[in-house]
Amino acid sequence: MISINEIIEFHLQRRSLVHSDWGIRVVTDFDPQMPKIHPDISKEMLDSYPLFGMLRELSGEQTDTRARDESMTVLRYSTLFDGNLQYITIDHNGKLIPVETLDELNRQLREIHKNRETVNPRGRGGNKRAAIKISELGGRIYLENYQAGDYHVGTTIEIPVGEHTL
Repeated sequence: MISINEIIEFHLQRRSLVHSDWGIRVVTDFDPQMPKIHPDISKEMLDSYPLFGMLRELSGEQTDTRARDESMTVLRYSTLFDGNLQYITIDHNGKLIPVETLDELNRQLREIHKNRETVNPRGRGGNKRAAIKISELGGRIYLENYQAGDYHVGTTIEIPVGEHTL
């Protein structure tokens, strides 16, 4: 079994060239108490695991953000284990999302979580496709603006510990 931390590390290894090419510095802040409850999938099969697919979809959103917002230069991946929930937060130092856009996107993400909607498999909509993938593990995604030191925009993923992750 492996933890979310190890899955994120492998994802970041695969994305290192993209981050470097886009001038994005990646920082990690992993909770050492994150439980090892995810299948120890071979690297060849990891692409089919919902958590890895979700990270891949969100990476597309991050490079889109960098293309539109040259102020985004740092991307942070954090994890936290709290009782029966595993949290991943991916935040950056770019511009805030307009409030109306943020509210509408979070509404759509909640609908996906509740109804398991389908979304266009290509192009824009990586957050929505990520929400579908993580719902396979009983999780959900939301975005928020905040001021936390150098970080301004965060995507938070909640994954319950339970039958979906064992």
